[in-house]
Amino acid sequence: LQNRNFENQKRIETIISEAQIIYEGALSSGNQTERRVFLEEAKKKIEQAKKLDKNNAKMKDLNTKITQAISDSLQVKNLASLEIFYDLKIIKEGAVGTKMDFDDSEISVLDSSNGSIYLIGIANKTGEIVGGGDQVKGAQGMGASLGRVFSFKNDTGIIKTSQADKKSELVVARDSEWGDIAEISSYGSNFYLIDKGKNTIWKYTPTAENSYSKLVFGPTGLSFARAVSAAIDGSVWILGSDATLQKVVKDGSDAYRIVGLDKNLGDKLELYTDENAEDLYILDASNARIVVVGKDGQYKKQYVSKELGSVTDLAIDEKAKTVFLLDGPKIKKFDL
Repeated sequence: LQNRNFENQKRIETIISEAQIIYEGALSSGNQTERRVFLEEAKKKIEQAKKLDKNNAKMKDLNTKITQAISDSLQVKNLASLEIFYDLKIIKEGAVGTKMDFDDSEISVLDSSNGSIYLIGIANKTGEIVGGGDQVKGAQGMGASLGRVFSFKNDTGIIKTSQADKKSELVVARDSEWGDIAEISSYGSNFYLIDKGKNTIWKYTPTAENSYSKLVFGPTGLSFARAVSAAIDGSVWILGSDATLQKVVKDGSDAYRIVGLDKNLGDKLELYTDENAEDLYILDASNARIVVVGKDGQYKKQYVSKELGSVTDLAIDEKAKTVFLLDGPKIKKFDL
């Protein structure tokens, strides 16, 4: 029995020693993802030691250090509360935001149920209706750029709203070539449709005031079957339900699997980035968080709040270090 206890204790000390070496290696790593991998490996060693002696003092002390290091490496920012930036009911009674987009110093909001497009000035918090009508009612998506809002309605087509003249009109009728459109995004004077049914990105370029030519953007042979959201910074970024990112440019593409997540993404996802943003921002409403990912697919940090569970869209002004969130009739915000 004494020999068995001695061997058991010796084994525990060996495991703890191995965990200590891995832990120290993690702390010395300058790569955040590598550090996380090492820490998780050290944690597994501690779990082995626990099975042999859950009351071992050295093991408990090291476990506390590893647990704290994992928490620090995740850079989880717990938000106490979200500030209400604007209430859409000021513009229209019964307003409910469906989608929104950030364009320079303004936020455009699609209210699909009421068939309205709202424009909110960020500097002075002024809001107005700039378009809408029956053709916008029921729209599934929208993108805004250069004073134009493009709304996608599956059974109708693309409706352009001009913020200057406050008119909404059909500019592209429903196309027989379309399959299952997952998302619409706008960049410059163009707009893009992510067609997961045809595994195609349709790019529309203006040829006249309300006339657009269509072409296929990016290489052939890509799969967008799992596409749930998209954003454009010059390249087209597509987020998949399987935590994959595809970066598509005119002549090529890159695929990334998001590395370093502490838990899987949920099923209510929205992606945001723009040409001025260093990072990609993923609203993961199912897990009440916003995950920040580098444009190399590496996890950076996350913001957590119960209030994020009901948010349906987001827009980020990295220069002003502000995150805007659409939550029903309210636009909320917090600082990065």
